[in-house]
Amino acid sequence: MENRSSLRAMDEDEESERSIGTNNKSIIMNNKNGVRKKLRLTKEQSTLLEESFTRHSTLNPARKQSLAEQLNLKQRQVEVWFQNRRARTKLKQTEVDCEFWKKRCESLGDENRRLKKELQELRSFNKNGASPLYIQIPKATILSMCPSCERMVKAHHHDQAAAKNTEDLNVVRKSNKLQGGFDGTN
Repeated sequence: MENRSSLRAMDEDEESERSIGTNNKSIIMNNKNGVRKKLRLTKEQSTLLEESFTRHSTLNPARKQSLAEQLNLKQRQVEVWFQNRRARTKLKQTEVDCEFWKKRCESLGDENRRLKKELQELRSFNKNGASPLYIQIPKATILSMCPSCERMVKAHHHDQAAAKNTEDLNVVRKSNKLQGGFDGTN
């Protein structure tokens, strides 16, 4: 019995030595006694894991073994770190998506309220005997033009009037010719 307890103590000491680190990043692992211990990663270990995760967010067996050897960790520790990192990434993305959809929902709610108000106004026009398709528009105000635009409009109207007068004169000439009267060419 005493032998077993001293072996357990030695195993725990070895586990404690492996879990000592200088960084806050950690992996929770079960030791042989079923007690959960946090594995503290060094800054170098964390950096290498993050860089590896940036390149590929999933592990294949060869990469897992290679990383475990480089970092002096067990393959299971590397695997757990990657699983946790993927879960954190997914959670952050979910939070971003949730915030986007909250804002979208608010804007749609605002639009819905605006449209309901507009619909209510249109229905009130209908109740007052007016057709919702015909809305009373106030009489137009008198517009004034700048002097150069006014001259252009007057010249245009003058040209139209002159053309009309010329056209009228031609009609009279043709009419007189048909009647055998004076056409101004005799």
